[in-house]
Amino acid sequence: MEQMFVLERERLGISSEWKLTWNSLKSALMLTNFDTIEVEMSKYLIMDDSFELAIDCIRHELAHVIAGYDSLSY
Repeated sequence: MEQMFVLERERLGISSEWKLTWNSLKSALMLTNFDTIEVEMSKYLIMDDSFELAIDCIRHELAHVIAGYDSLSY
């Protein structure tokens, strides 16, 4: 997952300051945290064997990074 995150981050031209971290939330697969400059991934996402779901979630959160803080709706 980390490698997929880095590849997508680089492909989109997003700063390497953005890191992927892990959490244990069941209510959200991924979150974008502008305070800590992190994209948080639920450990439950890696339990799903769907590559498409994982890459879609990574791309979705990186889209929030590109769009900025105001793009968040939670």
